[in-house]
Amino acid sequence: MPASRIGPLLAALAIGVVASSASLLAFAAPPPPRPPPPAAPAAPADPARRLYAEGESAFAAGRFLEAVRKFEAAYAASSQPKLLWNIGQSWRRQYQVSRDPADLRRARQVIGNYRELADSDTDRAEADAALAAIDQELRSLAEGDNKLRAEREAAAAAALSDASAEA
Repeated sequence: MPASRIGPLLAALAIGVVASSASLLAFAAPPPPRPPPPAAPAAPADPARRLYAEGESAFAAGRFLEAVRKFEAAYAASSQPKLLWNIGQSWRRQYQVSRDPADLRRARQVIGNYRELADSDTDRAEADAALAAIDQELRSLAEGDNKLRAEREAAAAAALSDASAEA
């Protein structure tokens, strides 16, 4: 073989040996440690769960109108029927504070809706018991209003009679 061909042949052989050695070294040595992947951003809390927790806190603190608003917002975000129970109970407790029959009627409406959507016999029975108690309270209020109205009418009639007798 002429000397002019030996040089390029040796050069090619040398490159092949270096390349083979480098690939063997790559398999023999462990790969360099990789940095840990960046932490995933914290997923935002489920808004319905957050609102529910805020409603529970407000209810426990006796802030029943705030509890109603929080539970209603949680229901709007999740459509979970059990939240209607919480809304109804909040209205019932608000009635105990305000003595406004409108609050009791709101409780009745919401618990009636809950009863329609309840998925178990136990939940429906609990709703039925609450509705019966609310209905009884509303009847008592109506009877009290009727009695008060009758007393006022009797007092007005007596006053008119007294005024007529004096004339």
